[in-house]
Amino acid sequence: MNTQTRQYRCFAVAALACAVVPASLLAGPINPPAGPVTSTYKTLTEVEPRIPISGPINITASGSYYLTRNIAGAAGQDVITISNNFVTLDLNGFTISGGLTGIIILPATTAGNIVIKNGTIRGSSGSGIFSTAAAFGAVAPPTTVRNIRVDEMSDAGVFLGDKSTVENVTISGANGSTSSSGISVGAASRIVNSSVDSVALRGVNASSWAVIDGVSILSAGGEGLRAGFSSRISNTTISGAASGFHLNQYSTITASTASNTTSGNGFNLDVGGTVKDCNANNIEVDAYNIGAGGTVLDSTAGSVLGNAFVTTFGGGVTFDRCSAFNIGLNGFQITSGNVVINSTVSAIGNNSSFGGPNASGVITTGSGNRIEGNRFIACFYGVFVSASSTNNAVYRNTAINAGVGFSNNGGATNRVGTVQSAGPAVGPWDNTVQ
Repeated sequence: MNTQTRQYRCFAVAALACAVVPASLLAGPINPPAGPVTSTYKTLTEVEPRIPISGPINITASGSYYLTRNIAGAAGQDVITISNNFVTLDLNGFTISGGLTGIIILPATTAGNIVIKNGTIRGSSGSGIFSTAAAFGAVAPPTTVRNIRVDEMSDAGVFLGDKSTVENVTISGANGSTSSSGISVGAASRIVNSSVDSVALRGVNASSWAVIDGVSILSAGGEGLRAGFSSRISNTTISGAASGFHLNQYSTITASTASNTTSGNGFNLDVGGTVKDCNANNIEVDAYNIGAGGTVLDSTAGSVLGNAFVTTFGGGVTFDRCSAFNIGLNGFQITSGNVVINSTVSAIGNNSSFGGPNASGVITTGSGNRIEGNRFIACFYGVFVSASSTNNAVYRNTAINAGVGFSNNGGATNRVGTVQSAGPAVGPWDNTVQ
């Protein structure tokens, strides 16, 4: 049997098999059901029941609400009050203006959640969005505020409780009282892709376990950002605040910048904090003030009136691959048990009012420090070991254009590598003066 004949027979068998499939498997009934033809679609209200709002209101029932127009509040009265949990309020692109508080949240329970989104709150004599329970230290419903702009408040911009989320929120002007902050949230909350401008107190105030990413803070009368212990901060910038970041114990900050402080430090970290890929620029006092057991990696300081890196809260801090330029006092001012390695300090000691001309790349006032593999350029001292310092190790550092390369005032217990001029004969542990 040739190939063409076999192919023809296979085709014939397949066609016969299709022909005997019952018609009921190929199509539905052709006769419509008895009775009149009715619609099977659902209205938007049936799919997502929503309640329209056209004026000031007290929301007492759970549900989904939306604005149908701009709403102006009366003097001394809250514009929208949320008195129940499981409430979604969509401003629908409209503006809430005037009144005492734009949106006030009353429930004092964590059993439920509240969502506020898509609009503007402007010109209240109190706060923009305010949880009374959170303000008085009671439990409050987790609240999400998303795509909201808050302008010209006389008090806080947004004030929420634990496990809240602030996303794509802009605060501009919360400066009517000295206690006004831009965004305040309770423990385990998130603030992302938001901005704060012109506030009387803190730009952002977050409790413990906060996650803050992509936030911009401009012009704050107090700290730019304060967060409780075990918080994580990233991609955040502060400019024009009294001081920059203040993070409590075991917090981490990465890829963030503090600049143009008016009266304080750029970064303050308590015990066990980590700083990575950060920058401090135009700082009124010290750039980085690091607590015991902290770590600072790949971070920079420039145009600082005080010290670039300081350990005043204890020892055990590691500084690795850091740099400092144009510093008023010292590059690193350290106490005991610290490590300064692979870092560069240049152009320091320019703040004559603070005694800067005799400043050091590293000055140690304590014991048990390791200072190795660093470069000090245009410093009066490359490394200065004070008289009270013992058991410090100073190896493989280079001082360029320094008044005094290395000064050991603490005696023989300090291990300072031989100081030599650069050349092929320099030993692997020697310090170099150029």
